[in-house]
Amino acid sequence: MKQTLSLSTGSSVSIQQTLRPVLPVIKGCKEYRDQETLILKIDRLLKVGGIEELFLKLSLEEDEAKALARVPQLKKSES
Repeated sequence: MKQTLSLSTGSSVSIQQTLRPVLPVIKGCKEYRDQETLILKIDRLLKVGGIEELFLKLSLEEDEAKALARVPQLKKSES
């Protein structure tokens, strides 16, 4: 399933689920299983709560704003 994130600038960014590697199965290690369970709960909370999507959106908007702010500076230095 392909997900996209729409920005206030009108552009959109594809979110690739393949960037989330599957955790390897390690049998017999209770601490590892406990840690895996915790990480999966945190991941689910970030997705369901929309925090991850909000972070991506705000980060991309900030990067775009910084890039646009640099454009006038580049034009001044060229003249």
